[in-house]
Amino acid sequence: MKSCIFYTLLTPLLYTLLWYQGEYFMPVFMAPAVHLLDMLLPSLVCNIGWLWIQRRPIRSTETPYICFILPLLITLIANYCSVYSLGYDGINTIFGHVIILAANVACCAGLVGLTWILRMLWLASQPRNNSEI
Repeated sequence: MKSCIFYTLLTPLLYTLLWYQGEYFMPVFMAPAVHLLDMLLPSLVCNIGWLWIQRRPIRSTETPYICFILPLLITLIANYCSVYSLGYDGINTIFGHVIILAANVACCAGLVGLTWILRMLWLASQPRNNSEI
């Protein structure tokens, strides 16, 4: 439960700081890379932090919230706020937000799948105890 609260508070803070840094302090040649990272930041922070750094199991009860619901919720809130701060441009805005949301869904699913595959390969490579033979 504490982890859910921690990730719920940490991810929007990191998202806002990276957006602010990319918007005002990055050199022009680095802006596309920073904005791409900013677009996928909720998925990356939650999945990498939860599954790889903390090494939590994929089947834990907090994993669906931290790895799927929270990144998509933060993406939706950020998209909603960007309409008010940057303006609404009709179908281009809606299309852009759908692409950002789809990229986060793909990133979440890809990182969870990659983690599962790597953990299965790790378990398969470990020597088995043959003392029963």
